Amino acid sequence: MRIKSLMKSDHSSVCATSDRLPISGSFFSVRAHTVKTLSGRLPAPLKCIDAVQSAVAKSFDEGCRDEIRFFEELVATPESRALRQRILRPNARPRKISDVPPNTLLRTIKRVGVIGAGTMGGGIAMCFANAGIPVILVDAAQAALDRGLATIPWQLTKRQSRRADSRPKQPRREWR
Repeated sequence: MRIKSLMKSDHSSVCATSDRLPISGSFFSVRAHTVKTLSGRLPAPLKCIDAVQSAVAKSFDEGCRDEIRFFEELVATPESRALRQRILRPNARPRKISDVPPNTLLRTIKRVGVIGAGTMGGGIAMCFANAGIPVILVDAAQAALDRGLATIPWQLTKRQSRRADSRPKQPRREWR
């Protein structure tokens, strides 16, 4: 690995001073809390904070060793594998769900009913309609249903205008 070969080279010009930056541990704990809140379950952003903290608190060699260790830990995570797979095969079909028995009977979806014409319900209805499946959209109030139905064509137009490629337009869909 290239990083390990750099470790063996002379790095005296890189760290000519032994002074450490006066950053307290509370700085890193606040940053870690913020990053954890924003990054959700992804482990890499927190490891970045750990690597910077190690670089500030330890010698150059120890900081590099820690960074290599963090990197090797992250490469083995399921999140890393999933992201690499997504980058290398962006149009790949998702794999089968591992805990569903292979003898499970498949059902053909012939039509769908969606309860609620808000943002989520309208989005679900659009997905099924784009797949060519008839959709019945229901809401408790007629005014909410009317707003939801008015939003769907606008969302489809907005989505179509964002597409950079020149796919043929989908046939007009009917909503009930």
